[in-house]
Amino acid sequence: MDKKISTKLKTASMTAHDSIKKTDKVTRVLLHILQSPHGVTEKSINRYACVMSGRNYISELERKHGITFVKPRLRLLSRDGSYYSIYQLLDSKEAIKLAKLLRLRCIKLGMSVLSRAELETMASAFPDRSEQLVTFA
Repeated sequence: MDKKISTKLKTASMTAHDSIKKTDKVTRVLLHILQSPHGVTEKSINRYACVMSGRNYISELERKHGITFVKPRLRLLSRDGSYYSIYQLLDSKEAIKLAKLLRLRCIKLGMSVLSRAELETMASAFPDRSEQLVTFA
């Protein structure tokens, strides 16, 4: 009798543990970018998503997923005299692409998913920066 009860408890705790999944680093990076319509820095990505090199995630989004960020990057001078870049999505269309990618990633990992309305609300907060885009002939 005791074995049956302990087996049921183990099964119940394993099921509860499996249903609670931590977000992975890529998902946290995507969410951080979506929550920051004025742009993100490498340092803010590193801090928010607990990663070592946030700019690698930005370049991966550009290369693999075709998400466009403003170029040239906005470079500012920090308090210690070094420069840092601000990575900004080009417009709300790019934010919608990022939101779709985040949604698919959450579904794939079995995590709770933000509704489409919530994602569209986040994406609509991004200003159009297409006039900042510099083209070289």
